[in-house]
Amino acid sequence: MRQLFIVILLVCTSNLFSQVTKKVLFMGNSYTAGMPELVADIAKSMGDSLYHVDGSGGQSIKDHATSQHSLAEISSNNWDYVVLQCQSQEAAFNPTYVNQNVFPYAKVLADSVNRSGICTKPIFYMTWGRKNGDSRNCQYYSPLCSFETMQMELRKNYLKMGFDNDGWVSPVGMAWRHARKKWPNIELYDTDESHPSQEGIYLTACTFYAVIFGKSPVGSTFTNQLNGTDADSLQKAANFIVFDSLKTWNISYDTAWNSVSFNTSHDTVDFKSTNLNLDSVVWHFGDGQTSSMNNPRHVYSKADTFMVAIQSFKGCLITDTTFQVITTKYEPPNNVSVNEFLHDLFKVFPNPTDGRITIEWDKNDNDIVQFALISIQGKEVYTSEIIGNQKIINLEGLEPGLYYYTIELNDGASYYGPLIMK
Repeated sequence: MRQLFIVILLVCTSNLFSQVTKKVLFMGNSYTAGMPELVADIAKSMGDSLYHVDGSGGQSIKDHATSQHSLAEISSNNWDYVVLQCQSQEAAFNPTYVNQNVFPYAKVLADSVNRSGICTKPIFYMTWGRKNGDSRNCQYYSPLCSFETMQMELRKNYLKMGFDNDGWVSPVGMAWRHARKKWPNIELYDTDESHPSQEGIYLTACTFYAVIFGKSPVGSTFTNQLNGTDADSLQKAANFIVFDSLKTWNISYDTAWNSVSFNTSHDTVDFKSTNLNLDSVVWHFGDGQTSSMNNPRHVYSKADTFMVAIQSFKGCLITDTTFQVITTKYEPPNNVSVNEFLHDLFKVFPNPTDGRITIEWDKNDNDIVQFALISIQGKEVYTSEIIGNQKIINLEGLEPGLYYYTIELNDGASYYGPLIMK
């Protein structure tokens, strides 16, 4: 019997509908504590997933770079990203201090990250200036005397760390600066005017979600118990700062978007991947069969619901796209036997056959059509051109069983039917 395959989704675009999972190691201090959990909560609300380990411990960047435990953490997993952070003030200290105590150790850590895996990326966590500057150290270095000048010093030095070490920069401090200017009524600081308030840590997490997943946090239903208006404002601040200036932060994403289309005719489903810039694709047809072709044709063996998935590979990025195919069984009229199941334009007989079939073609002598025979497993076992009004085909040697034939016309029309080998 033939089978009719009905598709309920015609087009699917991977970068819109795909879930993304990331593995991230956070190496920071008290500014990092508790923040990765919020990033994971935001990701979950957006349909994504974050596996994270917090390697913080109140340390300077030198402490991390000279810690065997920290270095072992970096090499302990196949991380997508390792987040590196200085102690909150040190990246804004005077140039002599930074050149001696910050930049060399940023390089040690970044080199360790880059060695740990070809697809592991260091992200430098640009922190924020103190609410009213660092009054204790202001006398030693004037940029520390106000939030604005301290923040711009942090920006300058974190960008240098990122560009010098083939790393990205998560511009958290600049998102804080933007939010302070646009929504001054939202208090980002705790009472010590250094650590984040509930709002401040939420803005930090939104910024990291945008950087890590390459997606806007706007619309996340996780708000860290903030009122909806404040949460929306902070989401927008993170989105604006990150995506307005990706080149500034040295961020460049591998893009594995893939526009997928497919159509069916009876027993056969034709799939198409239209992005030719990918390194490779792997189709999973939902019945245990796979293909690495861009545009495969697949034949299912039964009527059922199948979840089809395509994995798209580009550089270090893998994107999964899934969609549903429903197959339903087609029954010919009760009074028609397989041997009589003939088409208006041609006949394929005898059917069942012991190995030789005749195709009679009721068209002009110059018409050329394509004949193919496909096994129940979906493998094409025979192809031939039909020229003229009749052709005898020898299929001796094929295993007995049920096969499907296809006949494709010059005008694009296709005919399908079953063929039983005795």
